[in-house]
Amino acid sequence: MNNTQEPAGEVLGAASGSAVLWAGGTWDRKNWKPFKTIEIPWAMIASHDAQAMANHCGQNLEKLQSRAGVSYCEALAILDDRKWHPMDENEAHDELKRRVDAYRQND
Repeated sequence: MNNTQEPAGEVLGAASGSAVLWAGGTWDRKNWKPFKTIEIPWAMIASHDAQAMANHCGQNLEKLQSRAGVSYCEALAILDDRKWHPMDENEAHDELKRRVDAYRQND
């Protein structure tokens, strides 16, 4: 873990009106913030809540956010409305980043 990297800015959970779900990265327990994450716009993933619940034993997106988010490949499975399967972390990161960047450009 690279502790010299700046943590992401503070992001509140969806129940508090947040705009993002954290994906991937690492949890900085000292500063109680995620870093090396991709922040998925809530509007991009909110309509996939049923898939999140199917893939995560009934936990909805807000619950997952309160538990520090999801992995890159878990986020892709939710967005694709499919069951989770393992993926190469770098490939999953790159694909999720591409999709989030494209969404933000079109938003």
